[in-house]
Amino acid sequence: MTEDNIIKFPEIKDTVHILKFKVPAVIRMNRESDSDIALEIERLNPTEGIGQAWVPAKNMQEAKKKLHKMIQVTEWLDDA
Repeated sequence: MTEDNIIKFPEIKDTVHILKFKVPAVIRMNRESDSDIALEIERLNPTEGIGQAWVPAKNMQEAKKKLHKMIQVTEWLDDA
């Protein structure tokens, strides 16, 4: 086959996904140098906190993987 017969689709660009989640009250953060994740975490009680993150990714599943790699998420809170 030649290159003329192949249709090339453009690369899917990252969009910013907003994720809401619960975390333990004390968290450990693993930040990578190329990470563009912004997040806010509020402590609800002595054992848990609630947070929101803005994660650039190609889809929601990839965004959740990136955030979970960075901090320990105990529960995802969906608006739906």
